[in-house]
Amino acid sequence: RHMDVLIDNLRKSPNVQAITEGFGLAPYMRPDENNSPDSITIDKIKMKVFMKTSDRYGMKVFAPELIEGNWITDSQLSDGSWPMVITKELADILRWNKSVGKKIPLWGGEFTIVGVVAGLKNSVFTQSAPAIVFPREISTMNIYREIAARVDDKDIFATDFLREYKKLITSKDVSPIFLESDKAKNDTMSEVVTDIVFQAIPTLFLLIFAFIGTFGIFWLTSQKRIKEFALRIAIGSTPKGLTWLVIKESIIVTTLAMLPGLLLSIFIYENEFTIVHIIAIGITVILMLLFSIFSAWYPAYTVSKINPAKAIKYE
Repeated sequence: RHMDVLIDNLRKSPNVQAITEGFGLAPYMRPDENNSPDSITIDKIKMKVFMKTSDRYGMKVFAPELIEGNWITDSQLSDGSWPMVITKELADILRWNKSVGKKIPLWGGEFTIVGVVAGLKNSVFTQSAPAIVFPREISTMNIYREIAARVDDKDIFATDFLREYKKLITSKDVSPIFLESDKAKNDTMSEVVTDIVFQAIPTLFLLIFAFIGTFGIFWLTSQKRIKEFALRIAIGSTPKGLTWLVIKESIIVTTLAMLPGLLLSIFIYENEFTIVHIIAIGITVILMLLFSIFSAWYPAYTVSKINPAKAIKYE
């Protein structure tokens, strides 16, 4: 009750554009793995969906991209149902071309979809997941609420907030947590980037050593095949054609080596195969092919410059 009064007082400030209350909608508050999705069934399709609550001010504070309909209201609709907003990911799973107006029975009540947003996510470097947003008034998660504000001057807001807070909430067992969205985003990005760097360093060394090993194998193989290459040049093969022959052999061997891994990746991901997985596998395939080309190019280029007469005489 004290927080409700505090928020009403802050909304009167000309410095405040909007304040919203809800759960799960504020980005960068917690990793997605700590906010597990719930299992729900819609149109006989069972799926994992993130549950989020908000109020009518959520649109102005967070500015989600509406691609259909409108944002939720704080009260029931004229037909007695409650408004609900869903993400495009959920509409795509259900294969709905038009979602606004559809009725969804949940938790013993009825909801009407009033809008569809492009996506909602809590963490950086993550893909937006299927989610629904419904009014905070009917939420069972009121034990914990996120209060977010869009303001003109954050320092003025901080001063106003702490003044109102000290007047209304005197309990020493409660303390406010103040979090700036931009700073939270940067901190989260720093943690993720640092983790990626620590993983990338040993991977880079592995690639370097693998490149040296592959390069050495092609170098030794090319040296052992000097007589064959010399004969090819003697009967009319060009240096360019000879270089391409060795590179083509490298590409074929690499492709054959990749096939078991590609088949295994499809088996592992199964129904969770998304565009992210396809892009990741595509990049891996391209890197491996470039890897094989560069490790075979110099040995191939070197043997293409040999003098066939000297090479055959030496052999």
